[in-house]
Amino acid sequence: MRIGTAVLRERDAEIDLVTTALAAARRGSGGTLVFSGPVGIGRSALCGEIARIAREQGARVLRAVAGSVAVPAGLLHRLFPDLDDFAALRRELLGSTGPVVVIVDDLHRADADSLRWLESLAESSASRVLLVASRMDGADGPASLGSSTCRRLDSLTADGISAVVEDLFGERGDDGFVRVCQDISAGIPLLVYALLQDLRGAGGRPCESDVELLRALRPRAVGERALAVLREQPEPVRAAARDIALLGPGLAARQHSAECAAGALAELGLVVAADAPRFVHPVFAEAVASQSDAAEAADAHRAAARSLHADDQPPEVVAEHLTCDVVRDEWEVEVLRAAGRSALRRGDEPAAIRCLRRGLLARPDRADLLTDLARAERSGDPAAAVRHIAQAVPGLDSAGQRSAALNEIPLALLGAAPPSVVDELGRLRGNDELPSDVREAMEARYRFARLREAGWTTDTASLFRDLPQEDADPERAAVLLHAAALGGTDVDSVQAWARKVPADDAFGAVPLAAHALAMADEFGEAERRLRAVRALAPDSAATLIIDAQWSFVLMRSGRPSEAAALAERTLRRCDPELTSVVADCLVTLVWSMLDTGDLVRAAPVLSRHRSRKSPEWVRSLCAGALAAIGDEIETALAHLLECGRELDRAGWRNPCLLPWRSWVCLLQHRLGRSEAAVEVIAEDHRLAVQWGVPSGIGRALRVWGAVTDGEASIDFFRRALDVLRGTPCTLESAKTHLLLGQRLRAAAPAEAAEEAGRGELLAAACGVPGLRSAVHIAANGGTHAEPTPAELRIARLVAAGFGNQRIATELAVSSRAVEKHLTRIYRKLGLAGRAELALLAASWES
Repeated sequence: MRIGTAVLRERDAEIDLVTTALAAARRGSGGTLVFSGPVGIGRSALCGEIARIAREQGARVLRAVAGSVAVPAGLLHRLFPDLDDFAALRRELLGSTGPVVVIVDDLHRADADSLRWLESLAESSASRVLLVASRMDGADGPASLGSSTCRRLDSLTADGISAVVEDLFGERGDDGFVRVCQDISAGIPLLVYALLQDLRGAGGRPCESDVELLRALRPRAVGERALAVLREQPEPVRAAARDIALLGPGLAARQHSAECAAGALAELGLVVAADAPRFVHPVFAEAVASQSDAAEAADAHRAAARSLHADDQPPEVVAEHLTCDVVRDEWEVEVLRAAGRSALRRGDEPAAIRCLRRGLLARPDRADLLTDLARAERSGDPAAAVRHIAQAVPGLDSAGQRSAALNEIPLALLGAAPPSVVDELGRLRGNDELPSDVREAMEARYRFARLREAGWTTDTASLFRDLPQEDADPERAAVLLHAAALGGTDVDSVQAWARKVPADDAFGAVPLAAHALAMADEFGEAERRLRAVRALAPDSAATLIIDAQWSFVLMRSGRPSEAAALAERTLRRCDPELTSVVADCLVTLVWSMLDTGDLVRAAPVLSRHRSRKSPEWVRSLCAGALAAIGDEIETALAHLLECGRELDRAGWRNPCLLPWRSWVCLLQHRLGRSEAAVEVIAEDHRLAVQWGVPSGIGRALRVWGAVTDGEASIDFFRRALDVLRGTPCTLESAKTHLLLGQRLRAAAPAEAAEEAGRGELLAAACGVPGLRSAVHIAANGGTHAEPTPAELRIARLVAAGFGNQRIATELAVSSRAVEKHLTRIYRKLGLAGRAELALLAASWES
């Protein structure tokens, strides 16, 4: 299909008008017709069709396209390339005995000499000459010739577009598709045809499912046509087009008070709504914008910003035009800062960050910009917020400004703050220029940041006893009760205060309160608080802090699989710079894997996420876990002891924070160091009793029983169950029942089976159905390093009753090789011999 066919749709009335005028000219009553319309309306195509019809009817046809107004008689030379005596030619045409059709396309571009000649021709109606001209709306030049008949060409209707669709695709388009096509093209035939051609070239069809593809098309030829037209327009019109393309609707009109410029663009058919002009189609805007370089675009936006500011527009509206190129002066920085603050007040942090970062590119030393940026980043990128506060504080003039800035650092992340921040907190806590409540807030934050240092936890916990029952600052109360919980003292007061902490501070008080509640065996209350505060900001970075604490609560409440899964998910989402979050998640993972025996799973996670920035005790804990995975028992023990020494130095002696002593006890027992094992678990039991919650006491008694022989061990297990009875410590109860069942097998098989059954039911309820084998290993001081496939095959053959020689024959190896494998299996799994291996392998199969 030719483009001429498409743009001639719905031109029947014009063709009829020409046919009538041609018949009149044949009778000696010539005339003049002038057709006008915007860019792409099909004027040239109509002129071509008129020429074809005239020739078919035997008329002499003279046709030319006007070139430039600057060339004298340029149009006439195009009409009559071999003639110079145009007066004689006029007489010849007027005296013609047959019809003559003179067609001039783009009349608005005709030179003055040619226009005078055409005017004189048009004045002679008593002739057989039909003069037909086309002109573009909005262009300079004559609107008519003599007493001509003028007709404006209309855009295509929906029916006309539907006909073009059928011509191109061989099928009618969906009604919805045709409506969209009409809407985005304004019915301009050239644009309709170009869009449909490109759609067909892209493999699209005229159906509603391809509407978005149609909207995305940008026909290049149409854009180039618009540029060609604009090049011929006066500078004010070109400038208006450029500003509409660069600045968008409405603002361009504000920039160009001469409304005639926008009106001219509307007459040309390039824009609609002259009061707030926008381009008819994005292809026009993009073509115009492509002609401006970055400097021109930046200048246009700056001029727009100044104009908007002069009109008292909101800072955010002004700042939209200061986000390109380089910010040049202090006025622009102030506008960007005001816009950032405004965006922050209405909760649009991304917009605030964009504005403030632009301002900082010009003035990186502006401390006020850095603090504002930190406020905007606090909920989405808290690590960046901490960095920017640290950069800002030295540049803030007053103690009040510095304290306000430091208060923006999430409490839970103060451990990741650089030493300069901690030092400044220390100075501000004693600054008499500040109100007492601000000094107390700085004091609480300073203490929290130093809790890992020797003496600070004990000293801070001592202040907890003097905390007033009413009107205490929630953050200060959370810090003091956290220290008391870490130190393992005064559980009743910790529980009471943790329940009082308001449930709306996701970055500080609530996670600390939940952590303390979990150590106090208040698992349900801890989860309720975390769930409530998480719902307040489900997309905030605060969820990382919340989820890290939640994984600890899940671990403490006896759901290790859920705890490990949540910790892993949180680590995947977490910025490594959030060292406190990373540390909390790593602790949960190690705890889960050491307690359930699932050590092999730990290796890739711990190796990937452990960081030099983590606290020393966390690095030692991870190193111990990795050593245990490799069955390096002495190395694992050394690392766990170092972890414990670090915690003791800090005053973090609560066994419910991390049961490192129980792990050390079992490893000492495995290495045959019974006295050392008993000594460490006795200390663990003493501290657990001092803290006073069932989970800690029950665990210590259970592990003490695991490293004790004879009736004494059974007594420890029964005491542990008495402590745990009626508590939510389901997993600890499960382990104790299983261990008691193992110790009772010889003396009381019926009771042993009953205890084992209870333990298995409780373990399954905790999501650890394979706990029986892990507990068996733990009871003998082992670690649950995974046996190799070869070792698994041997273990299963042992369980089936095979002797060494028969196993060697079955596996086609030597008896010596079987003996070596069995020795490694006993050492790896902490087993006494063949009978225990057979029992354990049978539990694997079940």
